[in-house]
Amino acid sequence: MDFVRLSFLPVGLADKDIELKFFLPKNTAHVSCSIVNLQKTEDYFTAQCHRLATVMAQQKDTTIDLLKMDIEGAEYTVIHDMVESALLPRILLIEFDEAHTPLDDNAGLRIGENIRHLVNAGMRCVAIEGSNATFVRNK
Repeated sequence: MDFVRLSFLPVGLADKDIELKFFLPKNTAHVSCSIVNLQKTEDYFTAQCHRLATVMAQQKDTTIDLLKMDIEGAEYTVIHDMVESALLPRILLIEFDEAHTPLDDNAGLRIGENIRHLVNAGMRCVAIEGSNATFVRNK
């Protein structure tokens, strides 16, 4: 029986191949850092980020069965890049971080626009629980 091998890639997911600032959370006991600086802090570190297309090419993958994104506000640009690149996974799990840490009064509009963008690209939203959404790609 073959088992799928999982590996950790020490890179961030973004809409371009670039080194970005990751701003630390206000609470030092928390681990989630944000390139959009959701918590409006000053301390940061830098790390290499890649587009999904780049990661797939490096790993010699042609399809993705499951992608889970909890990327602290960077999900919008990655969604746009995935749709434009036609690299949609079979199952996509996304935490829309602005649902609980809004940047401004337009957070709900941005979340709705991104859900519609995915739906228009062929994804079906099958569940929403709090700030988490599950999408399944239509055939």
